Amino acid sequence: MRTMVVVVLLLVGCASSPQQSPGTTPRASAAPGASGNDDDVRCQDEVPTGTLLHRTVCRDQFERDGEQKNVERWMKTPRANPGGPK
Repeated sequence: MRTMVVVVLLLVGCASSPQQSPGTTPRASAAPGASGNDDDVRCQDEVPTGTLLHRTVCRDQFERDGEQKNVERWMKTPRANPGGPK
């Protein structure tokens, strides 16, 4: 009996469609070449490191520019070099 319940629960879990969390409703991406437009929102699937689950993330031009600047700043920041010369 217990095995049957486990099998039913697994089948129901696998058959259900994934639900989006509130506030993450994907918006349609803007047409190419619409730069400078406040509605230039682009969505893409991202897979965080260490997981197999993806999520849809939508960003406008301002957020993409800010993220690019943060990446550039991080790349230019000096790091400790434990294997370097002593």
